[in-house]
Amino acid sequence: MLGRAGPWLLMHADSRMYLRLGGAVEPVNARVASLLSELDADAWGEFLNAFAERHAFVLTGGEEVAAQTLRTFGALRLVHGHTPVYVLRDEHLYGPARGAGTPLLYAGKQALAMDSGMAYYEEAGFIARLGAHGLGEVVSVDERV
Repeated sequence: MLGRAGPWLLMHADSRMYLRLGGAVEPVNARVASLLSELDADAWGEFLNAFAERHAFVLTGGEEVAAQTLRTFGALRLVHGHTPVYVLRDEHLYGPARGAGTPLLYAGKQALAMDSGMAYYEEAGFIARLGAHGLGEVVSVDERV
């Protein structure tokens, strides 16, 4: 499912799947709802495989995919989970997992990765406030009282 909050496009995964499901937030969400009510196992399998796709904004051409996604859904920036920050850093961007406890702005500052990897690292975790002009504030798990 997709959502909008001010200039932000809220999406579960860093995937091109949304572009294949429709050209606006409401039709995409309607299509996802339809797929979730589908009884055909093959349809579920196709949807789950597409839903598992990730790295769309970090691989070759990723900045343009992010730009296309933002144009299609009428937003200025996108925020996603699904792919932990440390995976993006390790596999594509900055080497070993530095700063996995903070969001990662990438793809020409168009995409913000918000999955801290809490399922994998006890010390992972953060809370972030999205502002009208970018990331407003971040509190990491290390700063908890």
